[in-house]
This record gives sequence, structure tokens and C-alpha cells, in this order.
Amino acid sequence: MPVDRETSRAIDRLARELANMQRDMDALKRGQRRPQLANSSTTGTLTFMDPETEEVRLRIGRTADGFGLITEGGDPPTAPTAPTVAPAPLGLMVSWDGELATEVALGPEFDHVNVYVADTDDFAAATLAGTIPRAGGVAPIVPLEVAQTYHVWLVGVTTGGVSGDPSASVSGVPEGVGGVPEPGSITETMIADDAISTPKIQAEAVAAANIAANAINAGHIVAGAIDASKLAATLVLASTIIAGTPGAARCEMGPTGLRVYDASDVLIGAFEGGSIAITGTITGSEILGSSFRIDGPGGHIRIGPSLVNPDLLDISVVGGGSSIVLSSRDVAAVELTPPPGTTEDYHAGLIWAFVIEGDTWSTPAVVHTSPKGTATLPSAAQAEAVYEGGSDTVNAARVRLRGDVIQFSQAGFTQYQNGVVQVDPELTIRAPAHAPVRTDMETQPDFTGTSGDWHAVGSANMPDLPFVAPMSGRVRVVVTACGANTNSSASSLALGFQILDDTATLVIHPHLRRCYYVSGTTGPIGHSRVIQIEGLIEGTEYVLQPMWRKSSGGNATCVFDTALENSVTVEPLM
Repeated sequence: MPVDRETSRAIDRLARELANMQRDMDALKRGQRRPQLANSSTTGTLTFMDPETEEVRLRIGRTADGFGLITEGGDPPTAPTAPTVAPAPLGLMVSWDGELATEVALGPEFDHVNVYVADTDDFAAATLAGTIPRAGGVAPIVPLEVAQTYHVWLVGVTTGGVSGDPSASVSGVPEGVGGVPEPGSITETMIADDAISTPKIQAEAVAAANIAANAINAGHIVAGAIDASKLAATLVLASTIIAGTPGAARCEMGPTGLRVYDASDVLIGAFEGGSIAITGTITGSEILGSSFRIDGPGGHIRIGPSLVNPDLLDISVVGGGSSIVLSSRDVAAVELTPPPGTTEDYHAGLIWAFVIEGDTWSTPAVVHTSPKGTATLPSAAQAEAVYEGGSDTVNAARVRLRGDVIQFSQAGFTQYQNGVVQVDPELTIRAPAHAPVRTDMETQPDFTGTSGDWHAVGSANMPDLPFVAPMSGRVRVVVTACGANTNSSASSLALGFQILDDTATLVIHPHLRRCYYVSGTTGPIGHSRVIQIEGLIEGTEYVLQPMWRKSSGGNATCVFDTALENSVTVEPLM
């Protein structure tokens, strides 16, 4: 079926719009695949929220006692597999295979399992008796009553201290100790002081199966009787040693390494697998090592031997957005001490930032000060570069150089045969703020005024000239004119000016010493006059008003030749 022209154009437009939409969607997908926090940094704490519950799950950055990574809350872990419970003398050996009952892999937040024990098959009555690390292992539970049946559960705990559901319970019965009196039948009063010492015990005669729980305490062992020579060269731990309170503040040493927990059962330090992880504060009078590295969101700072020259030390920053900040309440400073000289020592050079205070002004500054020797001046003189920023009370930035000799030297390894000292156009007389301004006479003034007095040319004839005084407070005024007064051979005509400040106060009066002047002529004569004005206030806006004066005559005899230049120019002087 043929398609009319209008329908064909509509189909073409629709096809183009669909193509544009496809390109936009492709660009959006590419943007979503890129890292969203590249080259980012923060001075506080980065918080990660659960998108479903909107609860805080992870904090990276500042904590109550330093910086670190802290997990919080979250879902309870899945119940672990049931423990293996084996009888032991006066206790039980509880083992865990490091797996979950659901046969899924351990999540990244899974930290360890707590071991709970009760004398009834009721988890609500169970008490925490020990822990087993994430990788699995064995936890000895002693002392327990002999011939008493105990029930054991395992409960998973996350790095944020959240506990999950208990495992299935497994029962066990502690063993008795053959040939040894029942616990409590031998008391401290039955054992003489120092009665048990190394000579009284044959090698390998004492084993765990021969000693009742609590039968020997510190008062029965002679001080110094057990030393390194009485122990095997190598001690192998098949279980975990806990110093502290299980499930609370404690230190655990087991087959996988050393772990430290706080009172809330949260892991705060671990020495495992050749790595050290600490989320608390490290305090010490001196920290030694080959290098020191601090990682952050945007990169890291490394302090140690230079990667370029191992004989030197440096501080290097790696990663976008990273910076080194030296901060202080009053002055931030870096002190650089040169190597000692052969004949004298040198004071340190300084790079320091501070605020320069005046009576009514202040400005931030950075100062570079050279080292100096211990000798008296002039050999101990210092050079200094001061970089001052602008502020609410100082309207310009300044660079001040102080030294006996200020030298501009050509760079080394350069292609140029001759050096160049260059100044930006904005800082020279070519800058708009320093450009001369000028007013020109458009038409003749009315010469009917009183002879001998100064009269305004009039803005309709020659506009007033506003200008701003430069930093020096000096300007050059150039008066150029061509005119005559033919009333008599002694008659005169002058073109001058007066200057008013921003309050319309007269600060420069018109005067014959500051004007174009001609007398005793029969026709117009032109020339220029240069006048220097001083004592103006920097940054103040002034107005120059052109003025004329005649000695006699009037409109019939006085004339400025407007075919030629009749002007007044103001040039700022630096």
C-alpha cells in the first residue's frame, strides 16, 4: 500500500527519535557501570545503609576512639551445623566443622560461634561457655560435673555482634578421673606448703587424666619450680585459650591466631594469617618499621624510604583527591633543617601559614623563610617570600620578596639562548585599570564670562572626565589645544581643569601653571602641556572638569579650533 508524503515524514521523525532514545539509554547504562565514588574523599564517616530496612550496616572513617571499619546490626546469621561433643576428663570437647546447617557458604559478616551449655535440653537455660572461630575448631568446656548429661548448642555471631539461631543440640557426659579422689575431697589444708615441687613429680607422671579439677592451685607450686627447661621445646595447641570472659571482653589464642574482643563481643583486633587488623586506637611512644601507610577513600599516604631513592625518606600521596594538610590553632608550619655546615650550624628554614593582623585589617599569608647561619649580619641574613591573600579588609593579593639581592636566573636544561622576564598584560600599563582616559572638546564654549576668571567648558561642549587614582596616588595630566584671543596683541586664552573627589570636594584648583596658554596672537596656535598631580588617594574615584579662562574679549575674538585636537588626558603613574 503506498504511503503518502506526510505519513512518510512522520515515520522518519519517529525512527530518528527512537534512535536518539536508544543512544541516550546506552550512555546512561555506561555511566551506571562506571565507579560512582571515583576520586572522592571525606573528612567524616562514610555510612552504608540497608536499602530495605534503612538501618546503618557499615561505617568507614571516624569512630569514637579513632578511625576504622565497623559493621553494625544486620540480619542474624543462619544456624551453624550441630557440634560434635566428645567426653573429656571432668569436661567436654566441643568441635565445629565451620559449616552452616543450610549448607550455604559462610557470609562475609560471619565471625565466630558461641558455645552454650545447659544441664537440661532447654536452650533458654543455657549459659555461654566458650567460642570457636569462623574457620572451625575445638573448644574445651571444663570443669563440669562427672556423670551429668549436658546439652550443647552453637550460635553464630557476626562481626557486628548480632547473634543468630542456635544449632541443633548435642548431648555429652564428662568422664571421671580414675585413681584420683573425687573433686573437693582433698583440700588446701591437707597439702603442706611447698609439698608439690618439681623433684616430687616424675617426668610424664602427671597427666590431665590423673589430676582432678581445682586440686592444685598457686599455693601448692614452689615459686620458680616451673621454667622453660620443664616444658617441651614446642607446645602445640589443639584448642583455644581464652583470657577474659567468654562472649564479652576477652583475648583468644587458637590454631588460627590471636583475636581480641570488646565487652560487646565485637572483634577489635586480629593477628591471623600473617596479617594484623585493628579497629581501635594504636598508642605508643615510638612506632618503628620500614614504611607507614594510611589508606583512605581516594587513595593513600605513605611515609617511609623513597621509592625513587631508598637512601632518602619521603611522604608520598597516591590517589586522586588526596592531600597533605598541616593544621594548627594559630600557625601551621613545616621546619626544614639543612645538613650542618663544615664550619658552622644553620638554623632551620620555615614554610609557615598564619594571619597577618593590622589595626583595622587582616589577611592570610604563607611565608617561605630561608635558613640562616649563627654568624652576625650580614652573613646571617635571611631571604623571605611572603604570599598574602585577599580578605574582607584587604582588597588585593600581594607577593612580597625580601632579600639583599633579588635575581632572575635562566633555567637550566633549556632550549632558549636568552632568558625573558615577562609580565602579564593585566599587570602592566596595558591593563584596563591602568589605561589613560581622555575627554575631547566637541563644540566651542560660550566666552561671555567674566575676564580673568575660570569657567567650566560645560559637559555639552567637553564632557567631564572621571578616573580612579592608582596605588601611587599620582597621575599625569596632558592638556592639548589649539586656540587664540585676537581682542588685542596682549589678550590671552587658556584651557585648564579642576579635580573634585568622590564627595564633590574641590581638591585641585584651576591655575595658569596647569593649563594650555596662548596670548598676543592673531590666529590659533596649538601645543600640549604635561602636568603631574600627586597626593591622590589610592582607589578613590575623582572627576576632572575642563575649564577655560580669557583675559579680555568675548565670542567675537576667542576661539578654539575644533578642527584640530582640543583634549585633556589623565594617565595613571605606577
